[in-house]
Amino acid sequence: MKKRMALKSIMTLVTILGLSACASQRHDLHDAGVKSEMGVEMAFKRDLPSNHISTHVDYGIIQAAGFVDDETQLHKVANIMSSHADQYKVINNVKVLQVHDNTKDEKHLAKAVNKQLNAKRFPTKDIGVQVRNGHVILSGFINRHVDINDMTNTVATLPGVKTVDNYVLYKQKNYSIA
Repeated sequence: MKKRMALKSIMTLVTILGLSACASQRHDLHDAGVKSEMGVEMAFKRDLPSNHISTHVDYGIIQAAGFVDDETQLHKVANIMSSHADQYKVINNVKVLQVHDNTKDEKHLAKAVNKQLNAKRFPTKDIGVQVRNGHVILSGFINRHVDINDMTNTVATLPGVKTVDNYVLYKQKNYSIA
């Protein structure tokens, strides 16, 4: 499964890098390439639950958010992110929280979160949702103004949600690649 995800990420990276784009879109391609590269790195790290970590890259900022099982895994994520710290501001919102819930329950709750956010017209395609033991992490970069507190409160009202950490950021407007 991890190898298939890694292969998919590599294919995505090759596709993105193969595209030619005008100068104003260079940063989007560069950011997408870095996001794919980090996804591949996480997929190949042994004992790292990469499917429980959302990675977002936008205008010189890398954000990771989600859950790992222990401090060793947290350190692995930090190492992957720090390898890009010379080009990006790194925001690590990954938390240690051991799995207790059934994975099926977590997936069901994550779908319910996305459905509720979508119903309230939040920009769900740009928001990563990670769930573990009833704890929800929202992350990503959105390009329109929304009430972040309203987003958090909307998710908090769902059955099965214990806490909500909202790390959603607004997309940056000014960016240049050196």
